[in-house]
Amino acid sequence: MGYQSFGDEKGDSDSAAKLAVLDLPLDMRGKRFLDIGCNEGFFCLEAIRRGAAQAVGVDMDAAVLERARARAAGLPVLYQNSSWWQLPEGPFDVVLMSSALHYEPRPKAFLAEVARRLAPDGLFVLEAGVYGGSDEKMWVDVQRHDGALRFPTRRMLVEDILSSMAVRYIGPSVSQSGDPLGRQVFHCWARRPTAVVLSGGSGEGKTYLASLLTARSGAARVDHDHVLALIAKDEFSSRDPLVRQIVERFQVDKIYRLVTELVAEGKGEAYGRLLAKFVSSENDLVVVEGFGFLFPQVMDAFVSELEARRFVIWRAERAGRRPDAE
Repeated sequence: MGYQSFGDEKGDSDSAAKLAVLDLPLDMRGKRFLDIGCNEGFFCLEAIRRGAAQAVGVDMDAAVLERARARAAGLPVLYQNSSWWQLPEGPFDVVLMSSALHYEPRPKAFLAEVARRLAPDGLFVLEAGVYGGSDEKMWVDVQRHDGALRFPTRRMLVEDILSSMAVRYIGPSVSQSGDPLGRQVFHCWARRPTAVVLSGGSGEGKTYLASLLTARSGAARVDHDHVLALIAKDEFSSRDPLVRQIVERFQVDKIYRLVTELVAEGKGEAYGRLLAKFVSSENDLVVVEGFGFLFPQVMDAFVSELEARRFVIWRAERAGRRPDAE
């Protein structure tokens, strides 16, 4: 008897029940799908049924891949007989790893490789055994039918092994005979830097809120007035006409007037793009604050520039703010 189940061909694993809890995208039209540890290719065939343009399965067992190839005859499915450290080149829109992570001695490094093969908005679906007897970040040796294997606690899995990705817990997987641990399903995405943009006038509390957010989270902070002062110093003798104008017109006690004039002159978009250059993509979280983002032209251009660099943007403005605060 094989491992996966296909209709009336019953295997050790209830593949249809597992499919239901994995919560794979229903619509995979035009997408590339990768199954790591694919066995006989049940999920590759399902991806094609849901419209995937190509499905790729990787497994170290040559015999099961021969059966997988026979099942996929005439379909856009490629099976690769290799270690999963020899993953095919991405990007892949959907990647699945089911019932296999406990065999990998270096899971954190391996999943970082998986993250690098995800498309920009790609989804990694992980089904893995998780030790539920502790809330600590730790490994636990568990005796199975095939020997003693290490399993992580949920905290270890999310905070350490999957640290290269953003993680959402989906729920428990199906129970399986001979498996002493319950398996859990997680949906993961490659991490993207996040920027929280706080806009508001003088005295509305944006600076205080920025201080709270950065002090408690360790986030980087970008202050509009400080950035404008740096631009005005122009230590690198920029040839940008906007920079030259800021250098010529900057006065430390007339910052609001300068930005207002730039916007009135139709330079708000260029100014927003200029500000975005001072936000680093190296930080997971950046808190940006300043009155300059009250101007829609500045805010929209600033956000567009960061989104083009794959930032997730949160805009924040105090409810009931006074429009004439400045």
